[in-house]
Amino acid sequence: MSSRIAVISPKINEVKSRGNFKEVFSGPHAYNQIVEEQGTKEYSKASVSFLIRSQLLLTFSFQYPNYLPTWDHSEKYPPLEPFDHYDRGFHADRSFRDLIPSSTKVEELTPTIGSIISDVQLSSLNPGGKNQLALLTAERKVVIFRDQNFADLPIEEAIEFGAYFGRLHIMNISPCPRGYPEVHLVHVGAGDTSVKKVLDGRTSSVVWHSDVTNEEQPPGTTIMYILDTPNSGGDTLFVDMVEAYNRLSPSFQQRLHGLKAIHSGVEQAESQKSLGGICKREPVLNEHPIVRTHPVTGEKALYVNAQYTRYIVGYKKEESDALLKFLYDHIAFGADFQIRIKWEKGTVVVFDNRVTAHSPLVDFQGQRRHLARLTPQAERPYETPFVDELLAATSDIIGNMTQSRLTPHHVPWTITAPTYSSNVGRNSALSAPLLINHVHSLSRITDASLVLDNGAGSGSVTFALTTRFPHTRIVATDISASMMASISALGNPNITTAIVDARTLTKHLEKESFSHVFNTFMLQTITTPLVALEEMHAVLAPGGVVGIGIWGWRMCFEIWDRATQRVDPGYVAPHAFDDPHAWRTEEELKKALEVVGFRDVSTELVVVPFEFDSPEAFTEFWFESKNPGPVQLMSNWTSDWEAVRKAMETVVEEEYHN
Repeated sequence: MSSRIAVISPKINEVKSRGNFKEVFSGPHAYNQIVEEQGTKEYSKASVSFLIRSQLLLTFSFQYPNYLPTWDHSEKYPPLEPFDHYDRGFHADRSFRDLIPSSTKVEELTPTIGSIISDVQLSSLNPGGKNQLALLTAERKVVIFRDQNFADLPIEEAIEFGAYFGRLHIMNISPCPRGYPEVHLVHVGAGDTSVKKVLDGRTSSVVWHSDVTNEEQPPGTTIMYILDTPNSGGDTLFVDMVEAYNRLSPSFQQRLHGLKAIHSGVEQAESQKSLGGICKREPVLNEHPIVRTHPVTGEKALYVNAQYTRYIVGYKKEESDALLKFLYDHIAFGADFQIRIKWEKGTVVVFDNRVTAHSPLVDFQGQRRHLARLTPQAERPYETPFVDELLAATSDIIGNMTQSRLTPHHVPWTITAPTYSSNVGRNSALSAPLLINHVHSLSRITDASLVLDNGAGSGSVTFALTTRFPHTRIVATDISASMMASISALGNPNITTAIVDARTLTKHLEKESFSHVFNTFMLQTITTPLVALEEMHAVLAPGGVVGIGIWGWRMCFEIWDRATQRVDPGYVAPHAFDDPHAWRTEEELKKALEVVGFRDVSTELVVVPFEFDSPEAFTEFWFESKNPGPVQLMSNWTSDWEAVRKAMETVVEEEYHN
C-alpha cells in the first residue's frame, strides 16, 4: 500500500458508518457478451459505427467491440499525483465566433443552466472554438449538441479532444473500451434486469452527484456522448449548483463558508468488488470546501453530493447529517434550476462538473443504455471569502454611517468608500473579469507574475484576480484607506495594499517591476490623467501589459441628462469628468497611451450592463452612493431634488428597465 493511501486509510472505518452512496447495480455479473456482440431474437446487437478515412470519406455501420465494456482485473494504476491545471476558458474569445457562428441557433433551456447548440460539429472545432466551449460551459453549466459525429470518431481522436481540457481521469471501478482506460463507460446491457434492484429498496433512482468528487482534483469540463439508448427513459437530470448557492439567504451562505466535508470513494469501490467488479486504483477520500469557487467565472457553487460526501469536518454526526440533508433536499427540490436531457442518437453533452450535479434516471427495463464519458480533471476545489465580508471589514474603521437624500457635495473619498463599494462593487465586478481575460490572453498571468491594481476602488479587479489566480502576487493601491482595508480583509498573504496616488507611483514603487498593471475607471476622475499613464508606464516591466477600463458616456450619465430636461429644460449638466473631451472613447484613450510610450495598443469595446433590481434601486445608487461621476454631474443642480429623482425613476422605467 502506498504512503498516500496509508495516510487516508485510518479514516475509512469512520467513513463507512456515516453517509449514503449510490450503489453499483450493473457490472460484469450482469454483462451478456453474446447479446451485446451478436444479438438475439429478442434483443438487437449493440449499434456501433466506424468512420473510415481514405481518398473517399465513407461511413459504415456494423458491429464492432471497440466501445463495448471490458473489466480487466489485472489492470492496476498507481495513486494519482497532483498536477497544475490550466483552464482553457481563460483564453476564450467572448464573442464565441469560433464556436457559435452567426448562423448557428442557440436555445437556452432555462435562464441559468442548459443551452442547445445546433449546426456545429464538435469534432471540427479549432483551438479557439474549444477554448470558447470551455468558457460557455462554465457560464451555462451544461451545453447540448445534437447530430454529432463524435461517437463515430476513432476512439483515439475522441480521447485527444477530451484531453485538450485537462488530464483525463481513469475511473477506478468502471469498465472501459479495451485498450482505452480514459473512456468511462456507462453501460446497461439489453436484457439486464439488475436495474430493478435499484428500486427494490428505494422509491426513486435519482442520486444527485458530481463525478468523482473524492479525488484531490475532481473533474471540470466533461464530455458525455450517447452510443445506445432505450426507446424511452434513461434521461439525465442536471442541477445548477451555482443557482442552488444563490438561492440561499446571505446569512446561510455565510454560515457555509469555511466549512469542509469529507468525500469518499471507498463505499462505491466495495460495492463494485462485491459484484465481481474491478478496482484499478485504491479508493481515496479527500477534504473539500462545501462552497467552491469557479476559477474562470468566479461564481460560487455548492459542492456536496450524497454519492461521495460523507460528513462535515468538525461537526458531530447529528449536526453534519442535518445540514447535509438540508442541502441535499434543497438541491433535489430545485426543479426551477434543473434541466432534463433526453438522449438521442448523435447527442453530446458538455458540462462543468465543478458547478453542476447530475443523476441518471433508471426508469427503463431490459433495454440497452450505453454512454461514454471523457472526464478531464481540473484544479483542487478552493473557496474564496464570503462577499459581504468585504463590506463588513470596513465597519470598524468607518463606524455606522447614516444615509439620506443629501444635496450633492464633494465628500472625502475615504469616508464615502464603503457606501460606494456596496452600491458599485457588484456592477464593476461584471467588467473586471472581462478586462482580466483580455490582458491574460495577451500575456499569461501566472504564479510568478507581479500585478499592480492601480486605483483599486471597490476591489473588483483584485478580488477577481485573487479568485482566479490565488497564488499570484498583487499590489493594490488607492487613495482610500477604507477601500484598502476592504481588500486587506481578503486575508490573502499574496496581496499587499498601499495608500498611493496614481500620479505618484514611482515615489512608492520600483520602476519596471510589474508584469501586469490594471486601472479601472479611475483615470476619468482625476486631473492630469496623462501623468497617471506615465507613472503606470514607468512601473511596468519591459514586455509587460497594462489593462485599462474607462466609463462609456452612455452608461448612466445620459439618464441624468434626460431626467433634468424633464424638470428644467434649460439646465446644462457639467461633464462627469474634468476634461469634457478626454477618456470618453476607445480612440482617445489609445492616442493617450501611444503618446506616453505604450506600443502595440489594442482596444476592445465591451458593453457591460449596469444591473439594478428596480428604478428605485438605481436612483438610490445615483443620489446616495457619492460616486464621483454622479457627484460631479449634480454639482450645479439647484432645482427640485425630489422632482428630478422621480423623473430619473421614470426615465429608467420607460427606457431602460426590462
